Amino acid sequence: QWKKQRAKMLWNDRADDARSSLKVSVRLSFERLSRSGKRLVRLVARLPAGLALQIAQGILGDKANEAASELRKARLVEFRDDRLSMLAPLREATLLQPMQKKADEVHLVQKFVAIAVKGNRILQDMSQEDNAEIDNLDAALLWAMDERAIVGLASAQFGLATLYRFTSRGSVASVEEGAAFWHRQKDAQAHEASCILSIANIEADRSEHENARVKYETALSLYREVENAQGEANCCLGLSQIAFRMRDNKQGLALIATAAELYSKENDGLGAANLLLSLGQTAVRNSDFEGAVGYCETASSLYRNEGDFSGEAKCIHCLGDIAIRQFDFVTAKKHFETALQLFRRGGGGEVEVQANCIMGIGDVLAHEKGSLAAVPHWLEALDLFQSLNRFYSVGVCHFRLARGTDGEERVYHRAEARRLWLSVGRADTVAEFLDKR
Repeated sequence: QWKKQRAKMLWNDRADDARSSLKVSVRLSFERLSRSGKRLVRLVARLPAGLALQIAQGILGDKANEAASELRKARLVEFRDDRLSMLAPLREATLLQPMQKKADEVHLVQKFVAIAVKGNRILQDMSQEDNAEIDNLDAALLWAMDERAIVGLASAQFGLATLYRFTSRGSVASVEEGAAFWHRQKDAQAHEASCILSIANIEADRSEHENARVKYETALSLYREVENAQGEANCCLGLSQIAFRMRDNKQGLALIATAAELYSKENDGLGAANLLLSLGQTAVRNSDFEGAVGYCETASSLYRNEGDFSGEAKCIHCLGDIAIRQFDFVTAKKHFETALQLFRRGGGGEVEVQANCIMGIGDVLAHEKGSLAAVPHWLEALDLFQSLNRFYSVGVCHFRLARGTDGEERVYHRAEARRLWLSVGRADTVAEFLDKR
């Protein structure tokens, strides 16, 4: 009911006084505020995670501190850690009050659109202050669409989806709404496709393969309408990953070939690096370790040229995975540690691959010192995978932990691995690693 009615829930239609209507109560408080107080409270009301005082000062100047004090005395806001925040019902009732200065709100929404754009760099370009605003980004982009503030909006939606995909911070409600928003606009198929592709990538990472496949194909059709070769290639690459995960190597390689042709047409360095990494990962699955090393080293060089620490780290992780499979544990550990250093250098990077590196270090320790020594690393990786809802990988961690435990704890970890793998349609993995052992 709250989602449907919002502020309409906050008063009794049969009465119109401050005791019966939050709308009236907030209006009375609002009317007693100074002009600066009214300007500031409207800004705070826009943001579910609150407004940093520093941002308020950038908009209201010297009046911000006095206005903040006024709002606290009126019990409209809470002030903690240099942030002003409001309870959701108060925010909704406040937004029913008249706007004081449109330029304030335009400035604020543009600032949050600009922060969301940086999400595309997986936190590399985001300052500590930007990171503090992540929980406001989804609401800000929904607000931008309501106000038709479309400058930079498509890039912001892609940035937020990328941030959410690799960190699980924030929400993608605005990206989902964005697909519908761009569908209603004229000549905006590429922006609509970008939103759909972003959601497909998130679903694919969560092993929601059928949902992801449908969205990749929808985005692919839209990109073809506008002859966007790079977008087509990205969709083909996503579809190839689903094919490989479903053990359809023939289809996967055919899609890879199509993507390669499209990336070449666009002279897209990052696209080519993504493609080579995908080929390297495929070669690993097919035990073509020599070919995999060649693909990963070339991709690593391309990522380095593009300044993409996260991509470079993924290649080095893949080289560590190859070394593990060749029982070269010293080299594997070196690669995993190097990849982790690259992620930290880049400001965080993709949590999933960091978790894979930590799990890999645990695997090396299990070989060198026994499974018990690896348990802390496997537990750390498990927590990271759980934070991202990567159920297949959580199952892998449980399977590993079963090796380092005994008794009821071992039974529990094996049961969890079975449950999680079956939940994402991986009965083949259950049969290979649990039923046969």
